[in-house]
Amino acid sequence: MNNRNSSIIEKNKEHRSILLIAGGSKDNKSAANNQKKVIDILNELSHNIYLITPCNRSFFLKRHYIYNITSYKNQFFSFILTQINQLIATIKILKYNNIDLIIFIFGCDLNILPIIYLKLIKKKIALRSDGRPTKIISKYLGNKYKIKSFLFKLIEEINYRLVDCVLSECNYAISDNEFEKYPKTGSAPLYVDTNKFYFKKENNKRHYDLGYIGRFSEEKGILNLIKAIELIFSKNNKLNIFIAGEGDLFQETYKFIQTEKNHYNITLHPWITPDHLPNYLNEIKLIVLPSKKEGLPNIMLEAMACGTPVLATPVGAIPDVIQDEVTGFIMENNTPECIAQNVMRALNHPDLEGIAERGRQYVAREFTFEKAVERWQHILTKIKCY
Repeated sequence: MNNRNSSIIEKNKEHRSILLIAGGSKDNKSAANNQKKVIDILNELSHNIYLITPCNRSFFLKRHYIYNITSYKNQFFSFILTQINQLIATIKILKYNNIDLIIFIFGCDLNILPIIYLKLIKKKIALRSDGRPTKIISKYLGNKYKIKSFLFKLIEEINYRLVDCVLSECNYAISDNEFEKYPKTGSAPLYVDTNKFYFKKENNKRHYDLGYIGRFSEEKGILNLIKAIELIFSKNNKLNIFIAGEGDLFQETYKFIQTEKNHYNITLHPWITPDHLPNYLNEIKLIVLPSKKEGLPNIMLEAMACGTPVLATPVGAIPDVIQDEVTGFIMENNTPECIAQNVMRALNHPDLEGIAERGRQYVAREFTFEKAVERWQHILTKIKCY
């Protein structure tokens, strides 16, 4: 970032206040970690950051002004009451503070009540989407809830047209979700903290041959990976496998591992905190991401930063980062047979160390904190909040 841009940022930083309104649930540790990253980026662009979040306040120690709201397990109550709570908190903040920009992040695509209110009082609004909720609803529920799907699609479309800018984590997601049709869009990726995620141990000295770290959910393909384990061990029964995370399919995953752990060398671990994650990644020779759907997965970038090669399906923005046998490995699909075949291809590749190093260099070059700040700065300029 040149000196002229830096001076402009510093000058405007003093006078700009930003309100972040976040989705997620109280105990969603991954969402809280990503919210911290957004705050870190915006700290470089504003002295005053306000955050409305359902995530536990303890995640945000030494941060700016945090307003916790209640999250609800019942989906209907959560949809209505979370928005009401967000609206009340927003009104309180705006009553005593001059806010220049409101940014909705992580699962707020359907939060129409606060968006309509902010539009009525002529505030600048940006919405960072993780993907159209209606695409997910139609994919997993089909035609089961036609009225609900229609209602959500209507709300979603209204929100995207009301806000001043629709943001997504990468250009692929903008295209895949057809966000280009709205007046202003922007790519707003996060960053990898390479002071924390870095290469510590050579690949051939690591304890685990294969690893999965992430959500245990249908779209992540965890059950297909579990089914592939038997096929993998039929080719090499001495491999050590490490699986960690949490989610709806944890019990199914746990049940399989408890049944088979006497036959296979499998370690099951609960969710890993960001502080401990680099150490685990530096003990794994290959990370597998058998996802059915993705955007730009954090764990892929963090693993690559640690010199851990990644084998992934070609979904979302993954092919923009991983070139097969150059910066990582791509498998055609996430069937158990395909996963097993490609795991063995990757682990037996003669240039595994070189692929890991090229992947590490790519992330260190393209996903720095400074680049993330520049991209967000460009967005603020685009919506005339700079």
